[in-house]
Amino acid sequence: PLKIARTKPALVFFAIYNQLGIAARELKSLGYKGPMIATYIDSLNLTGSNGALEGAEFSNLSSTATSFDRLFRDKYGMAPGYPANFAYDAIIALAEAMKGSQSENPEELKKALLSVSFHGATGKFQFDANRSVVRQPTCWKVMKGELKLQGTLDSETGECK
Repeated sequence: PLKIARTKPALVFFAIYNQLGIAARELKSLGYKGPMIATYIDSLNLTGSNGALEGAEFSNLSSTATSFDRLFRDKYGMAPGYPANFAYDAIIALAEAMKGSQSENPEELKKALLSVSFHGATGKFQFDANRSVVRQPTCWKVMKGELKLQGTLDSETGECK
């Protein structure tokens, strides 16, 4: 962070997750006042930053408007991070494929998995023709110490709408 702060950048991009709160806190303590963007911010990063991530922006594949989010918050007292969201969706996708194929045969499961479509912890979950999961990223900003949804990310322009 010291080297970054000395260069006085117009913007800082955080491509880390585990040490994000610490890095942001250190950068702010060295006097950096510019904008910050990150690959991902969750409640753990936000708490660990002690306010240093205020105004930071990021895109995310998770939704806070899901039953999984509410159940997780009720049980653990905090929002789920991306590992929990992705694991939840992976298990639901596999369960749906097993129901759809009514088989444990790997080839049958693979075919059924490609036709799975549901709304999960990361939003709409389905595969495209290239066998990639289709996702609609959302745009977020840290405002008054909370993660605030700003809209969805337009894949053509890269703008938040």
